Amino acid sequence: MSCSNVIGGDGLRYWRRILGVGLVWLCVGAESRQEALGSGVDLSVCGTCHGLAGEGNQALDAPGLANLETWYVERQLRGFREGFRGTDSRDVEGTQMRPFVLGLDDTAIAGMAAAVAAYPDSAATAYEGGDAERGRILYGHQCGACHGPSGSGNQHLGAPRLAGLDGWYLDRQLVKFTEGVRGSAEGDAHGAQMVFVMQRIASPADAADVIAYLVNARSEGSP
Repeated sequence: MSCSNVIGGDGLRYWRRILGVGLVWLCVGAESRQEALGSGVDLSVCGTCHGLAGEGNQALDAPGLANLETWYVERQLRGFREGFRGTDSRDVEGTQMRPFVLGLDDTAIAGMAAAVAAYPDSAATAYEGGDAERGRILYGHQCGACHGPSGSGNQHLGAPRLAGLDGWYLDRQLVKFTEGVRGSAEGDAHGAQMVFVMQRIASPADAADVIAYLVNARSEGSP
């Protein structure tokens, strides 16, 4: 392997991100870290990347946390802690997230999930790609039975809300499910369902159309 492969392109991006997260973790201070690890709900560590209002930061590959349900946030935090997410070496963002969750007990996770879910809803960032009308039809055939006709989610089916999520983040997650980066860990039943569903999304163009429907319909206030 050449040096350019190690330090260039995705490799440089990965190590730059890891270094940045490590510096953030040190800079927030021991007291804040202790609060985040169980004695109280302190979202200041989360806000450094995800924004103080949970608005997200694409430049840091940190998705918005607004518009998420308590039960879903709790499930994802447990997933990071228990290795359903963030253990595949191809999952750069997941491996970045997991260290922040490993020290959280069930009580801390529940409190943090409730605090995150209390963020006010926010509009998704604009998504330029895809055909929203074609996406509406594809979504109805492939996604709506679980996630609801307008992306509102269904807790009974374990299907989270999709309306209001940023298009760039939806795109990245669909790619991860398609490639098995997400949803392939043993015991991840919900992730495995998504891996199966993505086999029926024929192309990246189809995925872009579905995302355009979810993002643009939400921004126009139709769902």
